[in-house]
Amino acid sequence: MEEFIQDHTDIKIADDATDNIVLIYILFEIIQKYQDDGVKVSFEKFYYWGQILLNDFDDIDQSLEDESKIFKFIENQKEIEENFNFLDKENYESIKSFWSKFFPKMTINQKNFHKTWKILLKVYKDFKSELVSKRIGYKGFVYKDFLKQLKKDFIQKKGVNYLFVGFSILSNAEKKILKFFISKFSSMAFWDFDRYYFNDYKQEAGESFREFKEDKILHSTFPKFIPNNFSQVDKMIQTIGVGSQVGQAKILGAVLEKIQKKENFDSNKALILLPNESLLFPVLNSVPKSINKINVTMGFPLSETPLYDLVQIILKVKKNVRVRDYQNFSYFKDILELISHPYTYQYDKDFSDKMIQNLNSKQFIYVPHIYFKGESELLHVIFNSSSDLLDNLLDIIRHFFNKIDLFGQLDKEYFIYFNNLFERLKKTNITFNSPEVLSKLLSQLSKLIKIPFSGEPLSGLQIMGVLESRNLDFDHVFVLSVNEGEFPKKIFNSSFIPFNIRKGFKLRTGDSIDKVYSYLFYRVIQRAKNITFIYNSKSDFGSSGEISRYVKQLELESKYTINHFSSFNDIEVSSDDSIRVEKSDEIINKLKLRFSEKSYMSPSVVKDYIDCSLKFYYNYVANIKEIRPFSDQIDKSEFGILSHNVLELLYKDILKNKDNKVISKNDFFKIKNSVEGAIISVTKKYFKLKSKSQFLVEGQNVILFEIIKDYVSKIISYDEKNAPFKVIDLEGDKKLGYKKQLQLSDDFAINISGFIDRIDEKDGIIRIIDYKTGGDSKKFRDIDSLFSDERKLRNNAVFQLFFYSILYVESRGSDKPIIPGLNNIREINNKDFDYKLVFGGKKIKDIREYLSSFEELLIDKINEIFDKKLFFEQTKDVEICKYCSYKNICNK
Repeated sequence: MEEFIQDHTDIKIADDATDNIVLIYILFEIIQKYQDDGVKVSFEKFYYWGQILLNDFDDIDQSLEDESKIFKFIENQKEIEENFNFLDKENYESIKSFWSKFFPKMTINQKNFHKTWKILLKVYKDFKSELVSKRIGYKGFVYKDFLKQLKKDFIQKKGVNYLFVGFSILSNAEKKILKFFISKFSSMAFWDFDRYYFNDYKQEAGESFREFKEDKILHSTFPKFIPNNFSQVDKMIQTIGVGSQVGQAKILGAVLEKIQKKENFDSNKALILLPNESLLFPVLNSVPKSINKINVTMGFPLSETPLYDLVQIILKVKKNVRVRDYQNFSYFKDILELISHPYTYQYDKDFSDKMIQNLNSKQFIYVPHIYFKGESELLHVIFNSSSDLLDNLLDIIRHFFNKIDLFGQLDKEYFIYFNNLFERLKKTNITFNSPEVLSKLLSQLSKLIKIPFSGEPLSGLQIMGVLESRNLDFDHVFVLSVNEGEFPKKIFNSSFIPFNIRKGFKLRTGDSIDKVYSYLFYRVIQRAKNITFIYNSKSDFGSSGEISRYVKQLELESKYTINHFSSFNDIEVSSDDSIRVEKSDEIINKLKLRFSEKSYMSPSVVKDYIDCSLKFYYNYVANIKEIRPFSDQIDKSEFGILSHNVLELLYKDILKNKDNKVISKNDFFKIKNSVEGAIISVTKKYFKLKSKSQFLVEGQNVILFEIIKDYVSKIISYDEKNAPFKVIDLEGDKKLGYKKQLQLSDDFAINISGFIDRIDEKDGIIRIIDYKTGGDSKKFRDIDSLFSDERKLRNNAVFQLFFYSILYVESRGSDKPIIPGLNNIREINNKDFDYKLVFGGKKIKDIREYLSSFEELLIDKINEIFDKKLFFEQTKDVEICKYCSYKNICNK
């Protein structure tokens, strides 16, 4: 209908969000005429309720009702307090403030709000006059104007007849246009509906058609016999509940993989319906490769594109810039997020890699802009503060266009759409100075702007949005996001017109939108033979976890039995082939060189291999380094590092004047009084800070400072009770730690090493101590279990202590018992605390009697790394993958 009318009028119908910007800006300028100069609001703040006003004006014009009567009814409305529940507190207060600019003592409440509508009739008329002069308008305005022209001078072209096909829910304006052509030019209308929901007066899907049949003019267009496809075409219907949004796409892929093997499946007669457009790319990635022809016909929101994310990151970076000593600084996380984005990374990979590495190694919290001055042309443009924000964003887009060959075809489309959006905003002649305000405006606009994908509807597997599926039939229909709130969409009744007035004047309401979705639901399945509804069964912020009421209605009222499945136990999802890397001679030689000459194998290296040999490959063969991002908050691993360093500093300070290396009870008075200073000193050194305030006063670090102090104090308190003791070593060689050459075969040996937190002697016993801030267990079943592939059987903390014990014996030897143990800081002051390891229910009295067995098993395990017959492959334990840096490479 819209295209037909556009072909017969010279007034452009605003057909997307960029056109809407123009309309809302015209409305904004008109409303400003009614505001005093001192209280005028900005366009950015006006946009939200400007969109609501525009929609209300559109509904009024589409209804063909007398607008003056509608505004008069609103003005006389006495009870309106329930009509603004759709607004959140922020927008309620904004609108309240906005209207108070016209009437200083007025607020949005039952008593005064109706006064504001006195000006809206004037605004409405001025707005329409301006649209006529500019030859652009919203749909209702153009339709109403078209109707006036029809009555005056519309001439049907010779030999042309007009056919109206597949319409369902019509506004009064659309209905009147249709009736005009049927009565005036004997045009024909063809309807697509079914007896199942037409004859049943309880079915909202057929309500509009029942109304049309009662119309004097439209009645003549109805067939004598109403089609009964819904009941006559046998249907197999199933639902599948999935525990996540994206999981729906994976299940769809598994179902397609299975169903395409059947003889009666023809992908040319199959439809994937997506009520939620954000699932488009997960679905495209999940369709089996054997289905090689796919057509997409739907709109994809600009807000779901990677470029939208980048623009929002840029605006956030700009918003968070700080000025100190005449220099600009940016928060390090903002910079990392900016240069790690796929587009900025692709633009200059070398710079991004270098900057990411430098930021993590130098551990800035706020990065001076001078740090990357001259290093990156793109960052120079992004941080250009001399230009208007929109000019700056357009300049950034142009820089990407200069390297457009680096990006795919879809990416190019994104750049074009954003360029057009910014250009359209520029034409409003508004200067945007606030990144935060522009960010909010773009957030609203980008949800409304859709990038159209147009495919060939006659062949291939079709992927469509709900509206795009009208008038098309398929044997196999797969509908995703069949959740309440998704299909049908949750209705947000954003309107200034009270519901009872809308209802009385037959303006569009939430009920009429429900009718549209109900019809579209039943229409797309009425001729289908196999129907699969997939929904998110998990209740979270993005989903109700409840299947659509349409499916429940279908099950209760139709003759069809629906089979219900859960992805957890009824549907087998075919997973991608696991990644395996064959060990070539080149790989083996590289590993030998690394661990026999250039470097050392630590307990964590062996642990990585046992956890996942593919992770070992990525890290130590492919050299894809795990970058642990620097944080302005102390994380769990840093608790241990900082606590160890503080204890080391405290004890070394005491020992520097002692030849016998014995710490007595008398030493602890000084140690206790030095704790806070040691923490400050260690923290400043670790984070490369110039002052305590740079780090400790920000965020949660004041609390974390106290936690470290508490941890250290607990160790000191425990040591004081056990004093005197002789300190043999604190962390050993800072660069290499303790080391040993491990003979794997007659002609090949590797180097192993490790850093031992503390070695001391108490009562003739050598104690190898490892500090633990967590709740690591000291128990282990047997030596074999320390090398088990099953994570639950393996005690990594005990494995580490055995490893350290081998290194100590090799380096120092001993004629005294050696007992390794864990100082668990959380438990250390418990009455029954004991640091010793427990083997088979008994405390170890001397680790040396077990070391030969451990070393044999260690050699066997390390020999696996160099065994060409074994692959580097993914672990089957998904818990290990949760926090793995390489999980995205493995699609875990």
